[in-house]
Amino acid sequence: MANYLSTLGSDINVLMLCAVNMEIDGKAYVAGEPFTFLKGVTASIDSQTITAQNGVATPTNRGLKILDSIQYLDQIVLNNVPYTKKVQSLFFNKHEASNYENFEWSPLTVAQTKLRAMPTQIFVYKNGDLLNDSEYTITQPAEAAWLTINEFDDAAQYMVGYSYVDDRLVAFQSQNYPYFKLVLYIKGNVANKTSDQVIVLEKVSLIPQTALNFLPNAQNFVTLNFGIIDAEKTVRLKI
Repeated sequence: MANYLSTLGSDINVLMLCAVNMEIDGKAYVAGEPFTFLKGVTASIDSQTITAQNGVATPTNRGLKILDSIQYLDQIVLNNVPYTKKVQSLFFNKHEASNYENFEWSPLTVAQTKLRAMPTQIFVYKNGDLLNDSEYTITQPAEAAWLTINEFDDAAQYMVGYSYVDDRLVAFQSQNYPYFKLVLYIKGNVANKTSDQVIVLEKVSLIPQTALNFLPNAQNFVTLNFGIIDAEKTVRLKI
């Protein structure tokens, strides 16, 4: 067999499949069915070393290891993952959400303004003074709600704050989904020639995301962390 050097690149696309039958965001998926395709992400695969003590294997969250000392692939982290509706459904559960009251606060520049919903409570200000309900009207033709300022003064400054029931809210909670399968398509080099390479992780478990970072120009990307299950049996590299 010829000797050659294989190197992995950083241009990665990831196919995420359901490893078992499951339901996500109200949709049923069968084992082996693609869930989403992630383009242009970056990835890191971490390993751990465990040691047996007095002939007894050290327990880990991946099971028991019986060798005196063994290193195994433990976790894969996908960065720069586009925040799509599919990805959002891994962290938010709209089916468990109840109706909550939301509050809207905005300036008024015209006499008639469309509201997000029929308000449960409303406060209208003119030049900082609270108007009484005889100085404005609220109507709800069809599904929309409208606020109309009586005797609107173009030179005045108006503000409105109102609460309303919002059924678009979702619950932020861990979903505890069963196993996924990841297929990483990577541009690399074999014997100094560009090569398509594939890493297959047959069984991974999504680790719940517990932090939200509100950073400039980064709100459309998230990080996905997966624990690798039985890495010595389920991880393959094709070069």
